[in-house]
Amino acid sequence: MSRFLAITVDHHRLFVVAGTARSHSVKIEKTLAWMEDVPPLTPATAATLGAQLKERLQAAGISPAPILLGIGRERVILKELRYPPVPPAEEPNIVRFQALKEVTEAAGEVVFDFVPHTTQATATERRSTAVVVSRDLVQAAQELAATLGVKLLGITPVAFVAGFLVDRARQAGILPTETTNAVPGTVGLLMLDAHGGEFILVHNHDVLLARSIAAPVVASEKALIAEIKRNLAVFAVQHPRSPVSALLLTAGWDRGYSDALAEALSVPVFDYDPLTSGETGLPSTLHGALAGPLGLLAARADSATLPINFVEPRQPKPEKDPFQRQLLFAAIVAFLLLFTGIGFGWMEVSAASRKLQSLQIAKLDLEAEKAQLESEAKRVRFVEDWEQRSPIWLDELYDLADRFERLETTRILSMTAATLQPDKAGKRPASGRLEIKLGTRDPEAVSDLVTAINRDNTTKDKHYVSVQKTTGGLASGNTPFNQLFTITILVNRREPEKYTRKLEVPLIPPSSVKHTPDDRP
Repeated sequence: MSRFLAITVDHHRLFVVAGTARSHSVKIEKTLAWMEDVPPLTPATAATLGAQLKERLQAAGISPAPILLGIGRERVILKELRYPPVPPAEEPNIVRFQALKEVTEAAGEVVFDFVPHTTQATATERRSTAVVVSRDLVQAAQELAATLGVKLLGITPVAFVAGFLVDRARQAGILPTETTNAVPGTVGLLMLDAHGGEFILVHNHDVLLARSIAAPVVASEKALIAEIKRNLAVFAVQHPRSPVSALLLTAGWDRGYSDALAEALSVPVFDYDPLTSGETGLPSTLHGALAGPLGLLAARADSATLPINFVEPRQPKPEKDPFQRQLLFAAIVAFLLLFTGIGFGWMEVSAASRKLQSLQIAKLDLEAEKAQLESEAKRVRFVEDWEQRSPIWLDELYDLADRFERLETTRILSMTAATLQPDKAGKRPASGRLEIKLGTRDPEAVSDLVTAINRDNTTKDKHYVSVQKTTGGLASGNTPFNQLFTITILVNRREPEKYTRKLEVPLIPPSSVKHTPDDRP
């Protein structure tokens, strides 16, 4: 069957593209955009969601068909794994073992699948992207399909169909000639709408990077550019041999960010509308949101299987011995011609011996695996204990910046933060020690800073064990901030949610501070 319903559901919205996909061709029949009051896809709401969707499909004149479900980047865990070359039959077990070591959920609570990289492998190393999703989500999708009365063919992250959308952009001539050679370069796909989006980098269908973009970031041009720059910088460090050659911007709303992105980034940026108004019957502002369902259909049209499919994940396959039939025939002949009784007994003993040897090897492997897991668990507990002993210094520095009100008269010369270790009795005066050395021309500014720090100490929650100010005399040399002070603070750890201070006083950049001739060093 070549007719499907491609569905994506996220951000309390649901989109459906009904169409046919076969022989590298996609034909869109009808679309549906459900924009308000969409229940989240969970086992508890799947039946309700399915019943409401069924009514909307009937109202839109969309007949039932097997489902291809796309999920957002925030619903899955991605792990890029490297391992030596192994036989294809053993690869799923190797990748699964490495991936599940790095997730906190139990193996029975998640569903695992992976896709090998086609362009990143070498003679001595193989790479794969492992994808883990909650089993509850898979069960909810199956319940949704059952309510609709159709078959669930696949569940895949939208990021893994981005390569097929890039292929359509190449075929439409949107990408320039230099990015459509025999070995395509890395291409970025930025899918945005008012509720957020995803940033994906693909190289010949290998997903090298996938990040969620939050709605507040999309709403700000400056924040969006900073986020894309940061992701490109991280990618350049991790994949120096796969430079990004182009960026496709699939915007599903009325903001035009392509010019600003092209000006800020070092790669060309192209607007990409994956559909036309004639194909959807919906306004162009929703086309970006339909890119995910269209990518699912394009993936199905180009391949009989989806790159990642949590309905039918990759499983280990036993290797077949090509000489099995010949050996069996020889054994039968030998059994019939010679030593009928003795031969049968020998075969039984040999089989039992092989089985015993196999079980002994399996036991040794399990014992080694158990020892490795115990060692890893000890490391995890050590890291967790160390983290719980130390104050959250970034939040402490953030609060300190908010209390620092007189930048024009006082300068921080140095700060030293250290986690205090327990003594032999297992006790310590506080979680950490923060030492701040300042230079000022107004000692009252330092006293005000100490007062502001002590003000946060309450009887109920004494976060700072002690706050001490000492005088360091006068600084040598010609400097306006020549009176030296040291503030020493013993800090107890607080949980992140207890840091509620917001930085309201804007920092004064050095270029905006006006100095008198006497103030200049």
